[in-house]
Amino acid sequence: ILFPSFRCHNQWQVNLTLPTLKKMNKNFVRLLTDVQTHIDTMKSKGVSPLFFRGQGSNVWPLTCTLGRNNLHKDIESILYYDFISHAGNLIPTNYSSWDILLLMRHHGLPTRILDWSENFTTALFFAIKDFKGKATIWILNPFSVNKKSISDEAILNPNSDFTHSYFEFFIENSVEIKGDIVALYPPKNNNRLFAQKGVFTLHVNEKDPIESGYRRHLRKFEITEEMLDSAKNFLSLSGVNEFTMFPDLDGLERLLKEQHNLTG
Repeated sequence: ILFPSFRCHNQWQVNLTLPTLKKMNKNFVRLLTDVQTHIDTMKSKGVSPLFFRGQGSNVWPLTCTLGRNNLHKDIESILYYDFISHAGNLIPTNYSSWDILLLMRHHGLPTRILDWSENFTTALFFAIKDFKGKATIWILNPFSVNKKSISDEAILNPNSDFTHSYFEFFIENSVEIKGDIVALYPPKNNNRLFAQKGVFTLHVNEKDPIESGYRRHLRKFEITEEMLDSAKNFLSLSGVNEFTMFPDLDGLERLLKEQHNLTG
């Protein structure tokens, strides 16, 4: 369990000198200032870490992938059984059903968890990677969300803080889980999750976007097209790229293609 506390938590560390700032788009600099002000305000109240999420469009809802595109009502259990059947020994033998859920999301399957990060720069990376006219950075207070949803402000580790497994809650449906949105702080048991400082929200009602019932627990910051170059430069100064976000050969391949202007 992770409780809110008054502790230092740097969301990014970049040497932004005056000449560097002067070269940046003024609206992007204002966005950075507004984000930092919000982080500082929340930290002064003992709220740390915050959850950050970047989305390429400002009209996309905060809905988990399982709740999109009118998927078959039994697709969750079908995918779960297919995944563990076909993956075989690619899944570590000590993995719980919660770990398997995280692994499924990690590899792009539709699940009832939504990806967030402890880092602003990770959210910014994904916001401009999937840019669709106007992007969004969402900042969520996970402690107040859980206080409202489950009457407990702690962020939960799914393996140790739930009374039952993911399998029992959602595949077998033998027990009912409390709440509708639950902020999760899982073990960072794979390289991508560790690199991206990944955290999640669990969506009990998979079709309901977070903002429909938790809008006051969120802050929304928008990135326009004129801010894109400055955002990319900021990420470069931060040392954030495809390979740092995806520390494997696929991430390296995308970084090298980007650096050498290669396609295909």
